[in-house]
Amino acid sequence: MKGSQQRLNYTKSPEFADFQLVLNQFANNHTDVLFIIPPINQRWADYTGLSMKMIAQFDKKIRYQLTSQGFNNIVDLTKDGSEDYFVTDTIHLGWRGWLAVDQRVDPFLSKKTTTKPNYHINDAFYSNRWQRLDPKDLAAFENQ
Repeated sequence: MKGSQQRLNYTKSPEFADFQLVLNQFANNHTDVLFIIPPINQRWADYTGLSMKMIAQFDKKIRYQLTSQGFNNIVDLTKDGSEDYFVTDTIHLGWRGWLAVDQRVDPFLSKKTTTKPNYHINDAFYSNRWQRLDPKDLAAFENQ
């Protein structure tokens, strides 16, 4: 597997539109959602050549898709993949990772609220343009 992931690019994919289908369903059901963006084991990325710069760009794009539509409950762990025991293998959380998740999930589940989330679904996230958009061009997408 050494060097095998050098050409992977998660920033351009039809799966962004699939994800939009899920977001649309959450919005239709007024579901208050907590999204967890997991880390990638830094040692694994180094060994396979997976670009962490590309992962940071993916993170920027997916966070934009979420927050621009009102999905603001996000636990972003993408920068924690180099911490010992945070990840056990490629992407599965270790004990430190689970501790970090628990510290964010517990307050989210424990909060008492009677207000429904206010989401603003944007059908442009279904478009081929969004699926192929380079995260560096988010400003142009905003101004369409």
